Amino acid sequence: MTGQVRRFTFQELQHQQHTRNFSTGGLRNSNSTLTRFAGNFAVDSSNKVVYTIVAINVAVFGAWQYAEGNAKRFHDGRLYIFMFRHFTDSLQNIKEGRVWTLVTSAFSHKEWYHILLNTMVLLSFGDPVWRLLGTRRFLAVYLGSAITASLSSIAYYANLEPYLRRKQHKPPSNSIHYSMGASGSIMGITTAFACVYPMSQYSLFFVITMPAAALIGTFVYFFLRTGVGVTGRFDSAGHLGGGLFGAAYYFTKLRPLIRR
Repeated sequence: MTGQVRRFTFQELQHQQHTRNFSTGGLRNSNSTLTRFAGNFAVDSSNKVVYTIVAINVAVFGAWQYAEGNAKRFHDGRLYIFMFRHFTDSLQNIKEGRVWTLVTSAFSHKEWYHILLNTMVLLSFGDPVWRLLGTRRFLAVYLGSAITASLSSIAYYANLEPYLRRKQHKPPSNSIHYSMGASGSIMGITTAFACVYPMSQYSLFFVITMPAAALIGTFVYFFLRTGVGVTGRFDSAGHLGGGLFGAAYYFTKLRPLIRR
């Protein structure tokens, strides 16, 4: 499917989901644990969008590794500073005019487990969402969620986080916040998909199978429990911002196209 403008009927959407389940059904029903696990990542070979996003993420990850290696081994931090200035989301970058970081930070991963997890989730959800939306709408949700996630993270640290610290009688934080990763974009596309197919079966960390709506609800509950903002390694504000964009896109753009 391309990004052409067309109206979806409810029957067409049901057929697309049936086709998705049928094409991976053999994998999901196999007795082999490895085969069932691989079934989570069945991406159509014609889906160049998801593969391109993954390739960009891997390339930027490689740039981070090279930059960090140069900084540690040769004490040359120029590329490392360049990566922070152009591939992280922060209030400082926006103040200095680097507004493109609202998008580029969504293709940026500095640690191996971060890119591994996001790649696994993107391969799992990316294909059915691309089939549903087409290229143009998929990119609109993916990039729109990236920007919203970045703005949510910046807004939290510029406004809400200082207020909460005062309310908790904690000293102001002197650290400079930055964020990166595709998680906000992935939350956007998965939320949009869950709004259209709330009862579709997907796996939580590829282990526990549950309806898509319950899966998104579990993530939202986790991010709210960890606190709106960054707790440890999780940028909860960014995740929630991306998910809200996906839900908003469904209600404003997708739902009117579905004739019931």
